[in-house]
Amino acid sequence: MLAAGLLVPLGVILPAHAGASRAVARSAGVVRTALHVHSSFSEGAGVAKKLTGSAVFASMHSQVDTLVQLGADLCFFTDHDHIIALESGGMSPQSFRAVEDLRSPAWTYSTDRTGSPLSGGIAFGSTGLEATVTAGATRAAHLALADSSATNRDLRATVADLQVAVTLTPRSSTGWAEVWVRLSYHPSTGGRPAGEYAVQYRLTPGATARSVKQSGLVTTVVQPVHYGQEQRVVLDPVADLVAALPDLGVLAKDNGLLSLVLGVGAPANSSASAGFTRVELLRSSDPAGRLALQRSIADALRTRYPSMGIAQGLELSYGSHVNWFPPDPTALTVTPPVGGPGPDAYGAALVRAVAAAGGVSSYNHPFGTASGPTLTGAAYTTRLSAVAAALLANRAHRADLLEVGYEQRGGMTVAGHLALWDILLSAGVKVMANGVSDNHAGTADSWAKTNRYFTDVISATTDPTTVVPLLAAGRMFVSLRPGYDGMLDLASGGAVMGSRRTVKGTTVDVVLTADALPSSGSLRVVQVPVHGDRTRTTPTPPLWERTVPAAQVTGGTLGVTVANTPSYLRTEVRDASGTIVAFSNPLHLTPPA
Repeated sequence: MLAAGLLVPLGVILPAHAGASRAVARSAGVVRTALHVHSSFSEGAGVAKKLTGSAVFASMHSQVDTLVQLGADLCFFTDHDHIIALESGGMSPQSFRAVEDLRSPAWTYSTDRTGSPLSGGIAFGSTGLEATVTAGATRAAHLALADSSATNRDLRATVADLQVAVTLTPRSSTGWAEVWVRLSYHPSTGGRPAGEYAVQYRLTPGATARSVKQSGLVTTVVQPVHYGQEQRVVLDPVADLVAALPDLGVLAKDNGLLSLVLGVGAPANSSASAGFTRVELLRSSDPAGRLALQRSIADALRTRYPSMGIAQGLELSYGSHVNWFPPDPTALTVTPPVGGPGPDAYGAALVRAVAAAGGVSSYNHPFGTASGPTLTGAAYTTRLSAVAAALLANRAHRADLLEVGYEQRGGMTVAGHLALWDILLSAGVKVMANGVSDNHAGTADSWAKTNRYFTDVISATTDPTTVVPLLAAGRMFVSLRPGYDGMLDLASGGAVMGSRRTVKGTTVDVVLTADALPSSGSLRVVQVPVHGDRTRTTPTPPLWERTVPAAQVTGGTLGVTVANTPSYLRTEVRDASGTIVAFSNPLHLTPPA
């Protein structure tokens, strides 16, 4: 028998995993999965205060294209259910705004311009929004960008079933009133560059016919209107986008409304003036219809990206955010709160509903959604203890998974997330770890900046009917991209990572799989006792741990012998700089009573 705690290479043959074709060289049988991804059916990232800037609204198209470049195999879209239902979050949700009265606006507005106007501007008053412009030697416009942050981002939802009705009065016979419908970010396609799509409407008194033209990523629609008369004009951005870009097909519906822009434009050496009193957002389908629209877009993307698995989930987000991963996407439903004692009870009810439907649930971003600053010292300790106390009390709603793989979220790095997870596991809260990005932008740059962890499922297929049960079973590990392309697993007797071994004796042999370790990196294995005390809110010191240089892990496996006591083992991979580039799920040990 090996001495307790001694690490030696073992010539152990683990079960073979059939490989699948992929964009990067990686250990066979590993399905690199993006489990928490947002698209044109959620609210995007950032606030749009200028026509150009950092605010971006992802499309499904851009997310899939970026993930293919990153070497992912499977993407689960998990858009917010309350946004798909056009409601605010919370226990008393409110319907999204359908009418904006510009004489008493609820949205806030920032101004921008195109060209170099000589004079004019934007003003709000008793008649609504008044826009004027005088152009110099080149065409110019004054514009107002609507920001719906103050009203729960009720502007920011899919345009797949949207028409926009604008009530306005052209006050000059020259120039035009402008309405911009700013849409999602898309990758380069059809000879067009990557970027944010938009439909620009020029409501023109002097026009004699309607026209639709395309330049770059902007579709410009000239539409005749009546000078000097108040009128209601209904705009259909998806129909106009299809008319301008027929190659998009159903992907024209893969757009969210980043921002509405109202204003006035004039050709060179002329002036224009217009007043706006009302904007209406007219939507034609219900949540079930929008989920079906998302599935139709996914079908279209599969034909363009046959190597990528594309699956549909849902972020249940009226209360605590819980991701729902279904084997069959037609099971998904929006579930707003109806009465009840509060968010905790609602969250637990969500997890039970997901389980009843055969799905897998994930407790999302346990430290919250803030992006910084990183907490240290007493602030770190206080925050960790407070969140641990809350999750120990509600047992993380008894969700199957916990989002642990974050580079930084809610002020905590991955080390803080691992500490929280260890507190829960030590207390007997059975929950597996996943790694996510929670990306809302869809650009390669946004994926490169932070939260680049993925969930690597040990599976021969990307089919959700296979992958989803493996998530619940803990047959996955977390990896950073780029950083780790290997395989992590643990096995003892017939038990493997994610399961439990019960065996007699004072010691237990465990085989660790850790291949393709980074050069000059290391493998850490830790055994943590399970005490079952759900009042402890600080990490329990390991019962045993070892760190082994990557060069000493030959053949991709290591054998360890550890004490047979109520506990669990998990592994971590670090690169040469000490960054955690991968970590496993646990293998539990439970001696017989």
